[in-house]
Amino acid sequence: MTQDLIIKPLANYTPQIGNLVSMMQLVRTHSLNIIGNLGVNQLDRLYDNKSNSIGALLMHNAALEAAHQAWLFEDRDLTRQELEYWYGFLPGQLGKLRITDHKSGYYIQILNEVRSKTLDYLMKKTDEWLYFEKIHSGKIKCNNFYLLFHLIEDEINHRGQILWMLKRFV
Repeated sequence: MTQDLIIKPLANYTPQIGNLVSMMQLVRTHSLNIIGNLGVNQLDRLYDNKSNSIGALLMHNAALEAAHQAWLFEDRDLTRQELEYWYGFLPGQLGKLRITDHKSGYYIQILNEVRSKTLDYLMKKTDEWLYFEKIHSGKIKCNNFYLLFHLIEDEINHRGQILWMLKRFV
C-alpha cells in the first residue's frame, strides 16, 4: 500500500483554499499518527518544570485554531466563555493550565471537532478572500492566507516538540 503525499486542490473548495486544506489535513494526519497510540502517562509527562505536556501542546493546537475561526470567519475576538475554555492554551498562555488523565482519543476528538468547523467555514470562502488584508491584534498587518498558514506552521512546530519529548521519554 502506498501513502498519498499529494498536495492538490480538493473538491468543494476553491483551488488555493483546496491546496491549503490539503496541507492542513496532511499535517494533521502526521500529528495524529504520532499521538494516536500514546498512553496517558506519555501525554501528561513533563520533560522539566518549564515544559508543556504533549496533551497541553495538542490543546494549544485546537485552541489556536478555534481562535482563528473567530478572527477569520466571524471577524470577532473569542467570547468570555470561549476564553475561559481555551485560555490556558492560547498563544502566550501555553502551559498555564494543566490537563491530565486523558487518553489520546480525548485530544483527537477535540482536534477533529475544531478542524471540522474550520473546513465547513472554508468551503464558503473564495481564493480572493485569502488575500484580504487586515490588522490583527491591533498592530499586525496580515492577510487570511497568512493566518491559515500560521495554523499549519504552528502545528508543525509543536509536532517537532512532541517528537523531541518522545525521544527522551524512552
